Amino acid sequence: MPGLYKVVAQTKNGFIAESLVDKKRFPVHSNQQVSMLSDISIFTESEDIKLSEVFRKMKAMPEGDTDIDMKADGATLYQAFEKILPEYDKDRVYPSDIKKVFKWYNLLKNEVDFSEEEKPTATEESKEESTEEPASDKKPAAKKKTKKSATDKEE
Repeated sequence: MPGLYKVVAQTKNGFIAESLVDKKRFPVHSNQQVSMLSDISIFTESEDIKLSEVFRKMKAMPEGDTDIDMKADGATLYQAFEKILPEYDKDRVYPSDIKKVFKWYNLLKNEVDFSEEEKPTATEESKEESTEEPASDKKPAAKKKTKKSATDKEE
């Protein structure tokens, strides 16, 4: 099912999605094919660029440059996209892809902050470390128990 949806809840067999256009909710089962925006990339001549990076570049542009006519011909779309990402792969990026990028950006620009991807803060890093430490503490404790039980058997 095409379109943009927001995950609002998790279920036993998948999750509940909400349409960003009409706010309707429906279940998405684990066997359905779903692509997360964070997993989508744009082909370039060197390496693929994440869609979030393309959105950040679009955010830095003047407002009028990101509004295009969705009925524009391929040459116009390519020209508009080249202002954003000049190194995109002209053989593998199609006009339909460019339309989606512009459509999604214009739909999300008021909903999502396209600033740099969040890096863990000091408190988040300490939380990650604290969750790793108990796991490593449990392993030696289990070894001690097995050693004690082995010692108990010898006596």
